[in-house]
Amino acid sequence: MNSQTFTQAAPPVAVWPDREGILAGLCAGRFRWDVVHPFPTQDTADRGTGDAVLDELRQFLMTRVDPDQIDVSGKLPDGLVDELRSRGYLALRMDAKLGGLGLSVANAFRVIEVAMSWSVPVGWCLAIQNGLGAGAYLPLLPAGPLRDLIARRVSEGAIFSDADTDPSGASNDLRSTTATLTTDGSAYVINGEKICIGNGPAADFLVVSATVNDADGERVEYFFLDTSSPGFSVRSEQEFMGLKGAKIGALTFDHVRVPREQMLNLPEDVDTEFEVNRPARMYIVSAPALAIAKLCAHWSREFVSRRSIDGLPLGEYDEIQRIVAATLADAFAIESTVEWCLLGESREGPDDFRLEQSAAKNITSVACWRVVDRTMSLLAAEGLETARSKASRGAQPLPVERALRDARALRIAGGVDFLLDKYFGETVVLSRVRETSGLDQTGGSHSAPDVLSPRNREHLRFVEAEISAFPGICRGLFGGRPLPDRVPIYVNRIANELLTMSVTLSRAATLAAAGHAAVQDLADVYCAAARHRLADWWRQASNDDDPDYGGVAVNWLRDGRPELLLGDVITFVPRAGVMEEVS
Repeated sequence: MNSQTFTQAAPPVAVWPDREGILAGLCAGRFRWDVVHPFPTQDTADRGTGDAVLDELRQFLMTRVDPDQIDVSGKLPDGLVDELRSRGYLALRMDAKLGGLGLSVANAFRVIEVAMSWSVPVGWCLAIQNGLGAGAYLPLLPAGPLRDLIARRVSEGAIFSDADTDPSGASNDLRSTTATLTTDGSAYVINGEKICIGNGPAADFLVVSATVNDADGERVEYFFLDTSSPGFSVRSEQEFMGLKGAKIGALTFDHVRVPREQMLNLPEDVDTEFEVNRPARMYIVSAPALAIAKLCAHWSREFVSRRSIDGLPLGEYDEIQRIVAATLADAFAIESTVEWCLLGESREGPDDFRLEQSAAKNITSVACWRVVDRTMSLLAAEGLETARSKASRGAQPLPVERALRDARALRIAGGVDFLLDKYFGETVVLSRVRETSGLDQTGGSHSAPDVLSPRNREHLRFVEAEISAFPGICRGLFGGRPLPDRVPIYVNRIANELLTMSVTLSRAATLAAAGHAAVQDLADVYCAAARHRLADWWRQASNDDDPDYGGVAVNWLRDGRPELLLGDVITFVPRAGVMEEVS
């Protein structure tokens, strides 16, 4: 699963003034409609290349993989990883010389999305290998022994894992895992443990983070090593409430010796968060989020079309129509965000898309959660029932319950959603708001295209007004005092929502101009709901008349006062699967 290091405090990534993207412009109060519109589209020839790979993958998955069996057994089929590797699916973007398929970023995403739609654990295997695999570091590394090592391991088809999360958590500035330089200075010795490591139990080659303490002080460094190294072991395979069958594990490093030249040494201006983790999260989180949202839209139609209440078709009830429409709108917005992040760089303009690609993790996973939670309510007990149980009684085995468990994991994978909101709110959004104080906030304003419906033109004017006022309102929240945690959290959510509305409206305008008029209503439904969320977040960000949350929490954590809340419950936790006598 691996939370990655971007939940830690770090200086904000630089944004080139002449490459201002949507979020960078937002922080300066500039609505960059000129950047977001017209909405980019995938090259026809490139899409055709991807279609051929997708057709092959669909056939392979539907004949080789039983997703329900994986969920029940908690295991991938024997030999499946080797088959995925031999077919090139674990090296989607790698050159053919390195055993890859040489696909574009967009096509690689589409392949992973298809895999996720059939089995999220199988898709995760592809996503981690293609997103966080050693090959992702090759473009960043100078010529030398480390680059040669990684290129060789990639060409050999090594399964890769990124081992970062310590048992103490992923949000600390330093790691409890340590790397100590040997007396002769030729190697580092690594000691510690990592947990929640995606592909960890199956990995041949990995990068591990560790704290180094030497003459230059304490800092975190990253080391590449083979899992055949003496002292490395897989302590256990971890089982989560979702993602059943995904290879996730706890790893142990007991005096593992790593040659000094295998320490990652990048130029100071290269930030692995934006160069490696950013695109990886598109594969690991946004691909399953989009796949699950689309499936929920399909399952909603399947369920509603065959049900009636008191003789009236379920789809004719107003609230049911609102639920279905909201699901379709959220799925459209997720796909709009994904396509913008994947295809934006294909535009002729030199815009910087790194911030948007980082924001996509929370945008897509949280919207997916809204969709799957809504779908569960729509299907009620039939949603809660497992697919296997439904099949046993002859009902349509829609795996909504499995999707709910998998979707919840997406809000945690790659960093817990509220911590990411806090991190990006502090280090990206509010830091740029401070930097732009007193600077010119004009520019980037454009009239709404006539192709948009009147309601969507009004939504677009709303977005422009919100962005224009954004930095001023944020500066008003500072108040010369330390900001409560809630302020950067809500500010980042607001920024993400304005970004999502912008790309959703742009895509709707571009598709409407091509004759797809129905998308106008999808954009309208999404934007109307988004405006309600924005109003609530602004209110909560600026509210100084809060209850005494801190006092309540501290009193409970310090004293417990069990007689108030814990009466009549058994708080003892037995060892899983073992009954022990309570002393």
